[in-house]
Amino acid sequence: MNSRKLVPVLTIAVLILAIIALFISCSKKDSNSKAILYYINGSSFKLVAVETYLGVPVTVEKVLEALFAGQDKGYLENLVPEGTKVLSATVEKNTLTLNLSKEFTKISRGLTSDNLLVMSVVSTAIDAAGVKQVKILIDGKEKPVFNNSVYLKSPIQKDSSLIE
Repeated sequence: MNSRKLVPVLTIAVLILAIIALFISCSKKDSNSKAILYYINGSSFKLVAVETYLGVPVTVEKVLEALFAGQDKGYLENLVPEGTKVLSATVEKNTLTLNLSKEFTKISRGLTSDNLLVMSVVSTAIDAAGVKQVKILIDGKEKPVFNNSVYLKSPIQKDSSLIE
């Protein structure tokens, strides 16, 4: 094979390899951005763990923003009221204190749904922060009872009986 014919073949081979390398690097999931979000299965009244990749390093705030934004699986529900924000998240002695905006309490859907909503946030936050329990504040203040149905005075632990 003469050198004139070899140059285009080598050029094409290099381009193909470069495209393959670019595709592999773009599709590779960064384990530092992996998070587990807990959504509500409305038909079973259980939480479903959904693995997602955020594209940014995992922080409690970023993971909860993703949870609050919802997902695209039709059978899973996100009951977090629109506009809910994480105002702060601090860890002390294996407890995450999660300060949520007042929008979190705007809608009450009854005891079961309110409990699942709180447990969705708690389970997601526990996995993201690597703690044992979560204390929820609303606008920086302790709210002993959430929407007249869920006790918030003490820190809450993950309840594996609620997870499918």
